[in-house]
Formats: sequence, C-alpha cells, structure tokens
Amino acid sequence: MFDIAICGAGPTGAVLAYLLGRTGRLRVALIDRRRLDAPPQSPGPFKTCGGLLAPDAQRSLSSLGLLLPKAILCDPQLFSVRTIDLKAGLERCYQRFYMNLDREFFDRWLVSLSEGMVTRFFGQSLRRIDRTPGGVRLTVGVQEVEARLLVGCDGGGSLVRRQCFPQLSCRRYASVQETFPVSAAALSPLYCCFFHHEITDYYAWALPKDGRYLLGAAIPEGSDVSAKFARLKELTVPYGFDFSAPTGRGGAILLRPSGVPRTPASPDGHLYLAGEAGGFISPSSAEGISFALDSAIALYQSILSGGEDPAGIRRAYRAHSRALRAKVLGKQCKAPFLYQPLLRGLVMRSGMQSHDRIP
Repeated sequence: MFDIAICGAGPTGAVLAYLLGRTGRLRVALIDRRRLDAPPQSPGPFKTCGGLLAPDAQRSLSSLGLLLPKAILCDPQLFSVRTIDLKAGLERCYQRFYMNLDREFFDRWLVSLSEGMVTRFFGQSLRRIDRTPGGVRLTVGVQEVEARLLVGCDGGGSLVRRQCFPQLSCRRYASVQETFPVSAAALSPLYCCFFHHEITDYYAWALPKDGRYLLGAAIPEGSDVSAKFARLKELTVPYGFDFSAPTGRGGAILLRPSGVPRTPASPDGHLYLAGEAGGFISPSSAEGISFALDSAIALYQSILSGGEDPAGIRRAYRAHSRALRAKVLGKQCKAPFLYQPLLRGLVMRSGMQSHDRIP
C-alpha cells in the first residue's frame, strides 16, 4: 500500500515525487508509460514540446534550489521572438528570455532527482482506476497498485482527469510538431510565432534546436488538423521558410483552460490533479513548465500540512493553489490581445515593446 501514487513523470510528477520522496516517510509510486530510466534515443513515445524554459519556470527551479546541467541546454539560446500575423501580413520582434532545452534530457534529469526515493513503474500505462474505502486501486500494466492518494500529472490526455474529473472545463487542441533540417529556415533561423485565425484560434511556433528546426501548431481538436497544418506550411513560404521535407513528426493533446479555474481535487480528498492535467497551464502562451513546477510545490506543501487527513489535504491544496488559479485567470484576460485579430493587429501596429530587426 502506497501513501501516494503519481501518474505521469513529466516535470509535475517528477518534481512532486522528488519533494515527497526526500521526506523519507512517505511511500510513493511514480508511473509513466515512457522509459524515463532509459536513454532518450531508445525507441518509445517522446514529448511533443518546443522545449523552452520561460523566466517563470527558471524562477520556480531556483526556488527549489536546482541548477540545470549543461548537457540539457541546446544551441542556440534565444532572446527574441519573431511574431508573424500570416493573415494580416504583420511582423514584429519582441525581446524574450527563454532557455532552449532538450526536453527529453530535461525530463530524465528531473526524474533522476528521486532515484532511490520512490518506486518506479516505467514503461507501463495506467489502465484502470478503481475506488476503494481507503483510497484507490490502480491497474498498471498487468500489476495492481493500491494507494491512499492518487495524483494525476499525466498531461493533456490525462486518464485521471477524464475518468475522475469530467466536470473540469478545458478546450482540447491537437499539438502537432514536425522536425526539419535547420536549412528549412535558412533565411531566418529564429524563434518564430505564427498567427492565422483560419488555421487556429491559438498559435504555431518554430525554433532551431541543435542543428534541427521544429515547426509546431496547436489546432482545435475535431477540425481537419492535417489539412490545416499543411496550409500553415504553405503560408510561411513568403517569409523564407521551406517546410516541405520533414524528418520526423509527433503529436499530443494540449489543454487550454477556460472559465473560472477550480481546485482539481475530489470531495473526499483522495484524488488530485496537478500540472496541465489540472488546468495549470497558460491559456495565452501554452507555457506549462512553470505551472507544472509550481503546482507540484503547492500539492507537496498541502500533503505535508494536511497530514493523514485527506479532507485536510484538499483544503490545504485549495489554499496553496489559489495564486496559481489567479494566474491562469489573469492569462485568460491577456489572451484576447494575442488571439482576437482586431486587438492583435492594433497591438502589433502600435509597435509597443517591439524592436527592429536589422535586415
């Protein structure tokens, strides 16, 4: 019998496992379908992500006292974003301070922090969740795992969310990302954001990473995703891109919070969500790593302060996640200025906070 079972070993689950495991008094199970204890070159599912560490995420790592290993960083480092409204023909550059990461190495580094502290179930999928009088019984691969608390940190396609929290409101997007030779953007190998409301009411991104160039887009689920992604590639040609010969392709579900954020915890205090699965992700930029780390910290603090009382943990999580929920709501207020074509056009035409790019 585990005290806590964590489903998903991305940044949220890995950091939560590390924090709980280092107490030395909690039995923690960490579950992920990826073989995160194996080198990232091994066959298996990989994370579809641009792999940029925003300043808020850098601050969260600093609060944990963690220092990034040099091997996780990718070339080049990025200080500006080229923003292109493909429909209106507008273009601006904005200063930003991201760290360019290898996301697979980053995830494995975070997982390594809890080595020897928790029990790992890697390369195995969570197949079933059953409630028991004292918590949950999980079917993990062919095994059964019992725990007092279950935390879903399993991202946009979260099984824990779908089965246990169907009432939580989030829009679902298909996140598609292809890899190209860096020559695909030979005229402008910068970090770029693309907007076109006929393709998506969100955005597309492109960036260089260790001799490769990535193109991704978040497209509403249920639309003709492949056709819209192909159309996106056509529209970028006049801006110096050639996305005709991809060398790889991946996809994932991306959540975009809507409505007033709620505390993702069951009434009895035995089930929780954190990270993107819990709606903790920016609805304006889709930045999720800072929310992942901060929600893991909030739940860790809640488990410590709530002790053996699940209802007490739930109350504590509501309090500790209040600032995060307010931040999500604030990002919702910001989103129209990025995604409503008229407002975005006014902002870009004003040149506010932009800088010139020397041709």
